[in-house]
Amino acid sequence: MKTALQVALFKLARRAMHSQEVRRYLVDKEFTEEAIEEALVELKRLGLINDADYEAQFVKRLERQHKSHRQILMKAYQLGIPQEAIRVHLGSEEKVVKSLVQKRYPKLLDKNASYDEKKKALGALYRRGFYGRTSFGDTDSCMSDEC
Repeated sequence: MKTALQVALFKLARRAMHSQEVRRYLVDKEFTEEAIEEALVELKRLGLINDADYEAQFVKRLERQHKSHRQILMKAYQLGIPQEAIRVHLGSEEKVVKSLVQKRYPKLLDKNASYDEKKKALGALYRRGFYGRTSFGDTDSCMSDEC
């Protein structure tokens, strides 16, 4: 029978994980709380789990994918990562929006774009979790050709 440490090492060989993800995985495999704690302590001692580094890389990766802060926090919640720890690493959402608009919604920046084109682009941003003020000003002003 494999120990909690062996199972965790096997899982970590595939990809880096947060300690909460490893904990949940080991609970699902029905290890005792004591065995899980011992495995986590050993993994941290060996440097195979570093929550602060994982959290920073997690946020950076999702921001590169043009995810909103709302989407990043939801993904962290799904993985069992504390949201307070993620909030520390969140950068400016304005940079993410600028990059996303330039890449996927350039019509939003076009002064000659029609109201319908801008409305469509802003709707897409809203669905992605970007609300309210954006890097190009208030979204309402964007709709009235001041964008």
